[in-house]
This record gives sequence, C-alpha cells and structure tokens, in this order.
Amino acid sequence: MKADESVLDFPKDGLCPDIWEKVIDETGAEETWRPVVDVKDKILNIVQMLCKKAGLIYDNMRVFITGSITSNTYNRTADVDVHIRLTKPIREFASMTQDRINSAMKELDKEWKAAGQNPDDVKSWHGHPLQFYY
Repeated sequence: MKADESVLDFPKDGLCPDIWEKVIDETGAEETWRPVVDVKDKILNIVQMLCKKAGLIYDNMRVFITGSITSNTYNRTADVDVHIRLTKPIREFASMTQDRINSAMKELDKEWKAAGQNPDDVKSWHGHPLQFYY
C-alpha cells in the first residue's frame, strides 16, 4: 500500500475538481456538478475515435461516468470509469447481428488497449486513469 493510500478515503467537501465543476443556477440557490468541459470533450473524442475504428455509429451510444470519482470519497489517483451503452433497441440494428455487435465491442476494447501506445496519453486525465467498459 502506498503512503498516500488508506483503506478508507475520507469524504471531501465536493467532487474531484480535476473532473467536475460546480454549477450554480441563475438564482444562486441551487448547485449541481457537471464534467469539466475539457474532460467531457476528451472522453467523447476517445469514444468517437474508438467507435469509428470499430465500425460502430457513435450516435447510437450513451456515455456514463461511474465509480468513486462521482462521489466525495474519491482519492487523488481514483480512476474515471466510463461506461458505453448502445441506446437504440436491437431491432434498429437490423443490419448488425448480435455476433457483429459483440465483435464491434471486442474491437472497441482492442482499440482502447492500442491507444495506450499513443504519445498523447489518452489513457489518463490529470493522473486519473480512464477506464472504458462496454
């Protein structure tokens, strides 16, 4: 175990500022959190790149961020779990058999593993590893 790790990560005052920004409504009464624009753009660009290489249509996907990075119990090296889901019912993919969809998902995983070889470090954001799930 590293010196800066613990079995229990104590709650912080807010979400990880590397990933999230606080947004206050126009009345100043209500606040919410949204992904920092650069993080959102980076994740969506990666998803678009992977989908294109895998032969999937990006418009048919929804992207979710999950895990401890979405709570106030994150630590400074917490990963960003990105889940990719098909959004249209399977009948909309009439030209794609289940085998083709499974193959495309495997291709997404292969492309993600290969992306680690790129010099622009697509696999992390400010020390937070990006993990993709399909």
